[in-house]
Amino acid sequence: MIPARPSTHHAQRLPSGFTLGEVLMAMLIISFAMLALIGMLPNALSTMSKSAQMSAESRIVQHLQAVYEGAFDAAQSQSDVSNITAKRTFNFDVRGTPIDGQSIQGKETFFVVDCQGTDSPVMPGESSASPFLRTISVIITSNYHDNSAPSTSNISGASGPMLNTHVRLLTFVLKRPLFTTAPSPETDESPSA
Repeated sequence: MIPARPSTHHAQRLPSGFTLGEVLMAMLIISFAMLALIGMLPNALSTMSKSAQMSAESRIVQHLQAVYEGAFDAAQSQSDVSNITAKRTFNFDVRGTPIDGQSIQGKETFFVVDCQGTDSPVMPGESSASPFLRTISVIITSNYHDNSAPSTSNISGASGPMLNTHVRLLTFVLKRPLFTTAPSPETDESPSA
C-alpha cells in the first residue's frame, strides 16, 4: 500500500464575521432610519393632540346640543326661551366630559364654553326668520389655565389667559314653532248704509 501524500493544496478558510467597513455601513443605514423616525415623532404627537382635542370638542358640541334640544322642547313660554338663550358658561375636562358647578373645585377645567342665543337665521327666499329655527353661539376655549398663553379675554368675556378659541354656531330645528305672535283679529269696517 502506498502511503498517501500530504496534500499541498490546503482548503482556505473563509473568514467568519463582518469587516469594519460592513459594520460602519450598517450603522450608517440604521442611523439614517432612526433619524427619519425621530424626525416624524413631533409631527405625529402634534397630530394626535389635535385629534384628541377635536374629539373632545365634538363631545362638547353633542352634549350642548342635547342640553339645548331638551330645553327647547320643554319651553312653555317666551320667558323660558329667553332663559334658554341667555348667556351660560359650561366647564369640561380634557376629554370633553362636563364638570358641574359643585365639583369644579376638585377637577381640572380644560375647556370653558360660553353659550348664548343669537338671532335665528333667515333662510334664502324668506323675509323673516323661521319660528322653527333657533341658533346658539358656542365659544369653546381650551387650555384655559395655561399661564404662558396670551390673554384674549375680550373674545369670550372670561378672565385669564387662553390658547385656542373656536366658535361654533348650533342651529336647532324645532318640532314646533316657539311663540309666534297670533294674527290680530281683523275688524270688518265696511261702510254702513
